[in-house]
Amino acid sequence: MSHTDPAPARKTSRVGLYGPFVLAGIVIIVWSAGWLWARGEAERRVDQAAARWRAAGGELSWARRDVHGYPFRLDVDFTDLRVSDPSGWGLATPTLKTEMAVFAGDRLMIVVPNGASVTRPRSGTVRITARVLRASLAGWDRQPPRISIEGMDLTFAPFPGAKPLPITEAREFQFHTRAGPNDQGEFALQLIQAKARPDDLLGRISDGGRIDLDADMVFSHASRVRGGGWPAAVRAWSQAGGALTVQRVRAQAAGAVFESRAGTLGVQPDGHVAGSLTATLSQAAASPPPANAPAPQPRGPRVTLAFTAGKMSLDGVVLDSAPRVF
Repeated sequence: MSHTDPAPARKTSRVGLYGPFVLAGIVIIVWSAGWLWARGEAERRVDQAAARWRAAGGELSWARRDVHGYPFRLDVDFTDLRVSDPSGWGLATPTLKTEMAVFAGDRLMIVVPNGASVTRPRSGTVRITARVLRASLAGWDRQPPRISIEGMDLTFAPFPGAKPLPITEAREFQFHTRAGPNDQGEFALQLIQAKARPDDLLGRISDGGRIDLDADMVFSHASRVRGGGWPAAVRAWSQAGGALTVQRVRAQAAGAVFESRAGTLGVQPDGHVAGSLTATLSQAAASPPPANAPAPQPRGPRVTLAFTAGKMSLDGVVLDSAPRVF
């Protein structure tokens, strides 16, 4: 019999062992390079936006800018940020933090952890502090974009010599915008457990108590809200025929409820609100209705709240100056 020697065993391939690690390394390198590119692009765009803003007559500056968030976020934090438009409206904050998902930058989150100061051209600066103060922006290709602002446990204190706001504090503040069809936009405003200055009209109405406000309005000609600064944007919108249509306005203070579901408002060239609301006045319910109960129908006398010639009147009785938006 012949004897055949067995063939020598083949050397085990290590491709299967090292392949996943090599592939993971390549992915990490490519992702890191992409993140570094996105970081540089973010810095470049911020610098370009600041240059355009300054060229238009505004101010946009900061003491320090830090871009971080690797590997999945692109966070840009500012220290001592100052922003103002050509008309004199301004914002200053010691710290502002932004967050955006890398390579999917369609939603920007903003957090202001240490409060902010808002400057008004004719009324001076007001300091805003809050336990929570944050915002989100999305839908950049829509007009208006989706904007949400939320504040909790807020206080509003004027700088020396500045005109105070009607509200001194609020437990919660909500503001939202979204785009609609036919060049329309919508905004919703909610103010919960706010406290007004005693010498202000709201303070006298609330008799030192708390105020709740809930407003929902639709505005036309949304694409015309543009221009160099807030006053210019509002004037351009107003000159194009822009108007606010009331969907719902509800205010409750001192046991009384003011509610309107009809009315049209605009803005005069000097910034005063103009127009009128048809509303009802009624007593607040002793306890809130169950969550699944139908909304109660407003009861009480019908009144007209009008804003004309810079004055605010209720059924012809002048109450105070009309509110101003700039």
